[in-house]
Amino acid sequence: MSLFARSDYSDDELFQQTLRGDAGAYGRLYDRYVSQLYRYVYYRVGNKEEAEDLTETVFLKTWEAIKNGRVKQGDFRAWLYRAAHNQVIDYYRTHKQNASLDETMDVNDPAPHPEAIVQDRQKHEKLMEAMSKLDPELQQIITCRFINDMDHSEISKIMGIREGYLRVLQYRALKKLSQLLGHDQGADL
Repeated sequence: MSLFARSDYSDDELFQQTLRGDAGAYGRLYDRYVSQLYRYVYYRVGNKEEAEDLTETVFLKTWEAIKNGRVKQGDFRAWLYRAAHNQVIDYYRTHKQNASLDETMDVNDPAPHPEAIVQDRQKHEKLMEAMSKLDPELQQIITCRFINDMDHSEISKIMGIREGYLRVLQYRALKKLSQLLGHDQGADL
């Protein structure tokens, strides 16, 4: 039976096929994760073109690592997001600049009403500005949990921290973000 005869392969099955040299299996993993990874990167860098480039770089580098035998096993999704996290860090190390808020906008909205565009853009800019004021670790948690809808166990694998500590950090991130957005009058943590 060919790999493409079944559409319900798990990530682990596809990853094992990829490790054995099956480029088609890697293509399926790419198709499965490219949108999610793009959103993750986009909300970290705030620029559509940079996010597209960085996302493609992550997939290219992970494919090269597999082809060159530098990866033997593991949780593909966690490994992919760790690679994306490292790529974003490298991006900021080499660019040392902040993306203009004018460059940010909802990239998935096909053709909304002009008034809705302005309102969405204002909300998006306010959120991006507030997110940029969080520590990078807290930005990563918010992005993984609420933008890419990952569960705590996945995020803890990606970040290499215990789940309990992740929940504490998530609470702190949400509280700080709420304060930055003006939704909370409580004291700072």
